[in-house]
Amino acid sequence: MNITCPANYPPTTYNLNFKSNETCPEYFRWIHEDLKIWKENGITREMVESLEDKGTHFRLVIVNGIAYVKQYGKAYQTRDTNSFWGILQLLKLYPGRLPDLDLVFQCEDLPAIKKHDYKGTKATFAPPQFHFCGDDSSYDIVFPDWSYWGWPEINIKPWVPLLKDIKEANPMKNWTSREPYAFWKGNLHNGPRRQLNKCNSTNDWSTVIVKQDWREKEAFRNSDLSKQCTHRYKLYMEGISWSVSEKYILACDSMTILINPKYYDFFTRSLIPMVHYWPANPDNLCQSIKFAVDWGNKNTHKAQEIGKAGSKFIFDQMKMENVYDYMFHLLNEYAKLLKYRPTIPEGAIELCSEKFSCSPMGLEATFKQETMVNGPSKHGPCKLPSPYDPNTLEAIIDRNSKIKQVVEMWEKEIESASAGNSVLFNYSIMFSKNNNHEYPKRDEYLLNCTSSNMNITCPANYSPNTFNSNNFTSNQTCPEYFRWIHEDLKTWKSQGITRKMVERLKKDAHFRLVIVNGTAYVKQYAKAYQTRDDFTLWGILQLLKLYPGRLPDLDLMFQCHDKPSIKRKYYRGWRAAFAYPQPPPQFHYCGDDSTFDIVFPDWSFWGWPEVNVKPWVPLEKDLQEGNAMKSWTSREPYAFWKGNLHNGPRPKLGKCNSIKDWNAQVIDQDWIKEWREGFKDSDLSKQCVHRFKIYMEGNAWSHYWPVSDKHICKSIKFAVEWGNNNTDKAQEIGNAGSKFIFDQIKMELVYDYMFHVLYEYAKLLKYKPTVPEGAVELCSERFACSPLGLETTYKIATMVNGPSERGPCQLPPPYDPLTIQSIRDRNAKIKKQVKSWEPNAWYEW
Repeated sequence: MNITCPANYPPTTYNLNFKSNETCPEYFRWIHEDLKIWKENGITREMVESLEDKGTHFRLVIVNGIAYVKQYGKAYQTRDTNSFWGILQLLKLYPGRLPDLDLVFQCEDLPAIKKHDYKGTKATFAPPQFHFCGDDSSYDIVFPDWSYWGWPEINIKPWVPLLKDIKEANPMKNWTSREPYAFWKGNLHNGPRRQLNKCNSTNDWSTVIVKQDWREKEAFRNSDLSKQCTHRYKLYMEGISWSVSEKYILACDSMTILINPKYYDFFTRSLIPMVHYWPANPDNLCQSIKFAVDWGNKNTHKAQEIGKAGSKFIFDQMKMENVYDYMFHLLNEYAKLLKYRPTIPEGAIELCSEKFSCSPMGLEATFKQETMVNGPSKHGPCKLPSPYDPNTLEAIIDRNSKIKQVVEMWEKEIESASAGNSVLFNYSIMFSKNNNHEYPKRDEYLLNCTSSNMNITCPANYSPNTFNSNNFTSNQTCPEYFRWIHEDLKTWKSQGITRKMVERLKKDAHFRLVIVNGTAYVKQYAKAYQTRDDFTLWGILQLLKLYPGRLPDLDLMFQCHDKPSIKRKYYRGWRAAFAYPQPPPQFHYCGDDSTFDIVFPDWSFWGWPEVNVKPWVPLEKDLQEGNAMKSWTSREPYAFWKGNLHNGPRPKLGKCNSIKDWNAQVIDQDWIKEWREGFKDSDLSKQCVHRFKIYMEGNAWSHYWPVSDKHICKSIKFAVEWGNNNTDKAQEIGNAGSKFIFDQIKMELVYDYMFHVLYEYAKLLKYKPTVPEGAVELCSERFACSPLGLETTYKIATMVNGPSERGPCQLPPPYDPLTIQSIRDRNAKIKKQVKSWEPNAWYEW
């Protein structure tokens, strides 16, 4: 460490394109959370220096792109020197790009800045200390740990070569051929790990526990992490605090069983239970592990899916460039909070690579040579995503808590059954506030999970039929589009709807829904494509919980195919003599001018798990944030479409895929490939990067922007050129479309539309609905307590937990015939005018 740094070390600036088109992974948003406490009042020199004699290991100062360190105490092994090394490589990767800064770093196991010491107004004066981990009771700022550059004392390679070794080793033993047990290897003498040895029995607990002797006498030949991915399940359990082993365990393709960790590092807060890992209960340790293993061995596809998702997170989002980018953004955001100009403290020494890699230090020097950054990056770091808003943050915490509670209930049920109990046991959870709606709700409803299958009996006390609320009114009038409810039901207004008319649809409908005394019953006639029917029924259940006892008894048929099917032509003119006098009332997701189908909100408002489309509330938020990332003028000046090109008239659209000829980019979405690759290229919120978006129907309706179908390529090109020549108008149209969606298609309005269409429909029934033979009662437990995955994650995330404090918006009156005609005339006139412009442009081309 006595080596003098070269005079030209390091370059403080470098001519590079310091921009990136990539947005950082989701877990980067925790940077804002970790620094939030200092956002209002900033950080003073006194706050930083107050930690000099309180266990901190070093002070790091960066001035004019050069790093200086003042050491207060030696950290355990090479935790501090490897951290210095990592920061030096960051400065070489992005030379001269970090502002001056001044920080203190502690390298012990436990976070030290306790929140209870800085309550209330004292919170903003908490000293800012960097650390490798944090917890909910501390203010420590979480930074990537030393092991990313290797851990020479126990022969753990740096992250890049180790990740490569693990990735190559994973296929050597596929999941089904691995040992069907949970595996853990490490130091059993730290913290709660002492309890883990009690579970070391493949017969009793389906678990293998191996004590790791870290002494070097066997040259670490039994501690190669890439050779420890031989079991279907890997355990992670904290020692004194968080452990660096978590990332290695997750990378194995095995289903990771996390034993309820208290501490977190910089990325683990974005892991989702039952998506990336299985949550285990430390209070019932061995039984909880065994339950997870037994479940996985009975649900092998789901267990493999969880294991793959955990590994995918590591391989895709934890690349070394992500680690450096996280360091960059954390330090950059931290530096913004300083209320003073950093200066080199007395006794500090300049840092450079030569101070480390030039000294003879065996593995330590080898690892440093391997991880040395040899030159500046050709681009800047990824773009830091915006902070979480409080509602989203609460929703994340609430979601994770709900999923863990459901798993705990499954365990308790099995435990009760093994004790000889023959009855169904209900374990109730009072879930916290639901964040899917802007208006307040009461946490009235309990989720009673009694099994992990769809044969659950609904609780006897499920869903109150009435709620003591005198204020079942709203001062708000529903949006204009609610008036189409009257139009959709108009054909039955004069004579009403009979039971016979409804039951004529048995052979074509997917299900029959009956509501009697506020309780829903369903009789299934056929399984719909994917989860269309399940999510539609789930949405109706949430409506009944939102407005309990407010819907009258009703009886309806629902069809979930693409195309509406009740053709008008069969109920007029001479054809009517060969059909019934009136059309049957069938609910559907879409309609057209040639059909009588009653239009109802589609399933995707509650999520579309098969193609990884989030529920409407979080997706709408992602779209709003995505929109703000790229202004209209900076977007690609072309029309964009991405989807399945093989349905209906869409094959014609593929001919328009030429930016040069037609100003259009058309991409065929291979959903099978996308599924295999984890939907990495189908995030809807990241597809708002062109000035123009194309909508074209497939087999039937979708969410759209229409163009002429006769001269489709020419029509698209004309629209793009018009927009690029009339940018203000084009932006105005785009903003108006988005404003309509964000203002008038909020989730509470979706529920209100459902309420009014069902309420008005019920008024038309000429008979008293009864529960049909073979129908089953519906309740949330039939969906949300089933084996988990994205489907159940979305359902739990969209669950309504209590009645609304007010009624739905007020339904506006029907359109009168003249108004309807004027709307149609207006739209036809505008389309005709646009069509008249196009031939002139085609002639000029």
